[in-house]
Amino acid sequence: MQPTALIIDDSPVSRAIIRRGLLKADVHVAAEEPTGERALELYDSLRPTLVFLDITLPGIDGVTIGLAILAKHPEATVVFVALSLITRSSPPAAKPEWRNSCSSHFRFRK
Repeated sequence: MQPTALIIDDSPVSRAIIRRGLLKADVHVAAEEPTGERALELYDSLRPTLVFLDITLPGIDGVTIGLAILAKHPEATVVFVALSLITRSSPPAAKPEWRNSCSSHFRFRK
């Protein structure tokens, strides 16, 4: 069975780069979204093999979405994507509450 992916990223360029890499790896891109509001709903309906989440999204951030998906579906594989320019107004890279929540939910691989 061919693996599938859900891409949640507000940048069309980032989505295109991720999509191109997945297609080269023979992974079917089931859906793409520019915001996180529908991410959990899409995961529930599509049950993709992989979820690619931009960390900084308009509205709900990617880490919060990833934690919500993993809380409901511990078997999910979530890949965080971070590609942005750092400015004075950028949010902190890792909020303290993210660090505490992430340690119990994520498996890190080299």
